[in-house]
Amino acid sequence: MKTTSLLKHLCSFRRLSAGLAVACVIPFTLALSQTSTDGVGVSLGLSRSTVPFDSTVQLRIEMTWSGDQLAYMLARPIQPEAERLTLLKYSTTASTHGSGDSLFTTRTYEFIFQPTSAGVGKILPMTILYRAASQSPTDSSLGQLITEPLNLTILEPEILKRKKEAPSLIPYPLGYWLLGVLALSTTFVVILVLRSRRPKTAQISPEEGLLVKIGELRADCRDDVKRFQTGVYKELVHYVAKVNRLDLSGMMTEELVQVIDASQMPEEQKVKIGAWLLQAQRQKFSPASFSSAEVLRLEQEIRSLFERQSPPTV
Repeated sequence: MKTTSLLKHLCSFRRLSAGLAVACVIPFTLALSQTSTDGVGVSLGLSRSTVPFDSTVQLRIEMTWSGDQLAYMLARPIQPEAERLTLLKYSTTASTHGSGDSLFTTRTYEFIFQPTSAGVGKILPMTILYRAASQSPTDSSLGQLITEPLNLTILEPEILKRKKEAPSLIPYPLGYWLLGVLALSTTFVVILVLRSRRPKTAQISPEEGLLVKIGELRADCRDDVKRFQTGVYKELVHYVAKVNRLDLSGMMTEELVQVIDASQMPEEQKVKIGAWLLQAQRQKFSPASFSSAEVLRLEQEIRSLFERQSPPTV
């Protein structure tokens, strides 16, 4: 097989008539072109190696073979699996060029992914099975192509990045001293207030109320990640509105993040709540996914934040 490519860093692999071939995948830019004179080949790449959290990345897969569009067919659909990415759109096109012995077909599959969390995203290896139309109905043998995993870097949400880069307004030694004085003063005042109060029915703080709701939501959703994310979004907005005494109804997610950023909430809450809202908003438009481990992981993150910051119940 003779392969021509417009991409500087694209590696391809092929299967001529039988056996196994492995692909080397390198990010492409905007154009991808490949021609084959015989056999079956496949090439793939990503539109970028680094993607912002609020953007998308495209995976392109091209299969080529000698003959018309019906010369080969897939034994099962191509369904790439990914980590830290969710599939938004999928499309496929096919074209045939040449004639006679020079006739060849190119079929292109394009998948648009959106990040779900910062870190190293990955397109997992795929096994592509196909068969020739000329095979006998009794011949069950299949051609096979296996791809290598493809990694990319997913940047942190902008709000989290700003908080990490923002300089401290108070020098660290002075800041620790002020925090210590504030903690002692607060403890003293709380003790005096508690001693002067008559016993009364315990009241649940907003933080405790949020954790109760999250626990109920997790038990109800079980392994439905999309449904759990939608419920988390609603409860977080309700919590922010309650502690800040604001009416947040009708606000878009980006507006909510700006309101949180300007509020008097603890900085750690601002950063994490903003990131959770953005993540839940994206999950709302993605296909349904089921993972009890992912649901439990997010619940534990929320509990870890609010159990440390929840005031004592009186």
